[in-house]
Amino acid sequence: MSEKNTIRYKLDPDQPKDLSKETKAQLDASSDEDIERAAAADPDARLLTDDELSRLERRPNPKIIRKALGLTQTEFADSFGIPLRTLQEWEQNRRIPDQPTLSYLRVIAKRPDDVKEALRPS
Repeated sequence: MSEKNTIRYKLDPDQPKDLSKETKAQLDASSDEDIERAAAADPDARLLTDDELSRLERRPNPKIIRKALGLTQTEFADSFGIPLRTLQEWEQNRRIPDQPTLSYLRVIAKRPDDVKEALRPS
């Protein structure tokens, strides 16, 4: 598998995990080659082909969008007319936004200032 297809995630410090500090440090220090070797050795973690990867639907992540904009949950919810509790449930993966809302989140991610302008009272 080519290196461009290795997807790395940092452990989210806001989400406590049952991992020791040593295990977390090991995971963060793993090279792309280490990750690919471990995945290839795991029969339950089959690597996706380039074709399979291209067909995956990518869903916007409200928490990532909000953090990229440097907003608190309250600021994000107020700025874009989203109920705070709904945003919290999306971020905690308790609920998944419906298709129109996913489209709205994509627009917010690409054009946040235009969305704010459009929502501003005349």
